[in-house]
Amino acid sequence: MKKKYMKLVIDEELHRELKLYSVAINKTMNDIIVELIRQHLQEAKKEEQ
Repeated sequence: MKKKYMKLVIDEELHRELKLYSVAINKTMNDIIVELIRQHLQEAKKEEQ
C-alpha cells in the first residue's frame, strides 16, 4: 500500500503521554495514532448504517 504523509500538531502534554504509552507497550507513536484513527472511522461507519 502506498503511504501518504501528513503533519500532526499536538500539545506537549499529549505528546509526552503518547510517548510514555508507546514505550510502555513497545509500539511507535505513529502506529498508535493510525490504529486509533482506524478504530474511530470504523465506529463512525457503523453508526451511519
